[in-house]
Amino acid sequence: MIIGLVRLGYGNIYNVVLAISKICNATVEIWDKLGDIKCVDYIIFPGVGSMQICFASLKQIDMLESVKRMIINNKCRYLGICLGSQMLFNYNYEGKQNGMGVLIGNICIIKEDRVPHIGWNTVCFREGMGKEFYFSHSFFINEKFYRCYITKYRNHSFPSVIYRKRLCLTQFHPEVSGYWGWLLIRHILLLCVK
Repeated sequence: MIIGLVRLGYGNIYNVVLAISKICNATVEIWDKLGDIKCVDYIIFPGVGSMQICFASLKQIDMLESVKRMIINNKCRYLGICLGSQMLFNYNYEGKQNGMGVLIGNICIIKEDRVPHIGWNTVCFREGMGKEFYFSHSFFINEKFYRCYITKYRNHSFPSVIYRKRLCLTQFHPEVSGYWGWLLIRHILLLCVK
């Protein structure tokens, strides 16, 4: 299995590489310029930060359209982590930024007195069954019509895992979520070899 890992000069890519090295036999290729992009089994985008800066960085190195085309044309599977998941939707109210538009939906701010939402919280995989994962975000995907699993934060419920065809999106950071986070990454990656 070959994985393309998008690096923009910030983000948590080293923890992602560590997790992958411990849980499966895969080759990880770091992408930080257009010339790095090639056919892979999986793209992983471990986004951290703001959508505006992320999109500006992708445009500056001419990677935005290439990555988008690979996702839209089903050339590979995609794992988006936190901002890496939010960027696939239509619009982000943070900085009034258009997203890639791969999926229908908007990214909205968490309107609570305690923002950002940082720390461990439960992802409900089914009624009465949940696991703890590590979150760090101020915005959330405001759509629930995709196949998803929900997390509650104070007065908000939001999708924290979304599956859509060849896409898997997590609002939390599985790479720093210990055993269950690594197990989830392993499960997601093994889907592509079946």
